[in-house]
Amino acid sequence: MTTWHVVDCNHPRRDSAGLGWSRQASPARGQQLKAAFAGSFAVRLIEPVRKRLTIPCEIVSSDETDILDQLGDADVLVSMAFTSEMAAAGKRLQLVQVPGAGLDRIERSQLRSGLALANAYGHETGIAEYVIGAMIALTRSFGRLDARLRQGQWESQWAVSSNAPPLWPELAGKTLGILGFGRIGQAL
Repeated sequence: MTTWHVVDCNHPRRDSAGLGWSRQASPARGQQLKAAFAGSFAVRLIEPVRKRLTIPCEIVSSDETDILDQLGDADVLVSMAFTSEMAAAGKRLQLVQVPGAGLDRIERSQLRSGLALANAYGHETGIAEYVIGAMIALTRSFGRLDARLRQGQWESQWAVSSNAPPLWPELAGKTLGILGFGRIGQAL
């Protein structure tokens, strides 16, 4: 289960209305909340978010460049990126919601006072599974084997009349070093 987490907030309001918008911070009566979803990943979240909304909300979507024209009266931006152009276009924004854990595409210096930044956490199991899968893929040379197979060359320890590839190392008995022991490290 994924949970939203406020990571940078210049005011004390927390999530309570399904889109990172607290009841105290919701628009005035008669005014409608506007949420902008930017980018291919964020756009896929529109329907699940719409089902959870408890307040009226206009939802707009586009890619991360074309959304700029729609940010002028938006209250919430759901995007994997936040740029200086987005900050300049979104003067009314109260929340930038990153629908993932990473903040590497967020220009945090562009977060003005009163603009909260939140990301998602709770998907550490999936990340840990990806790490284990990557360890197996690298150990067993899946990338090299895939490239050779696409060239029509089958490498197998059991292939007839061909040199056998080197024996595959196993992960059993190996030591895994985990840098940091947060949620992902603990899931590993």
